[in-house]
Amino acid sequence: MLPDTRYARLRGERIAYQVLGEGPRDLVLTTGSFSYGDVEWEDATLARLLMRLASFAGVIRFDRRGTGASDPVPIQALPRGNPMWKSWSRSWTPSARRLRP
Repeated sequence: MLPDTRYARLRGERIAYQVLGEGPRDLVLTTGSFSYGDVEWEDATLARLLMRLASFAGVIRFDRRGTGASDPVPIQALPRGNPMWKSWSRSWTPSARRLRP
């Protein structure tokens, strides 16, 4: 069964995320610059990896701003470099933990 896609708010924009598994730690995962969480489950190898990770940790996977089911953003507003993506993911991840099923 696929996890539900939920949405967290970041500066008024919706960030799509899915939560699966349980464990003493949460693992935050995004699969790349262009991801679409609902569609990625169709890749059997990736689905097996996600289920394996969920067997020992809570997995919070998300579509970055401007990709997948998250709200679109203008190209000039996209972050430049990995540190900015990390900052954005840290800003909404705590709310995803509180919303775990």
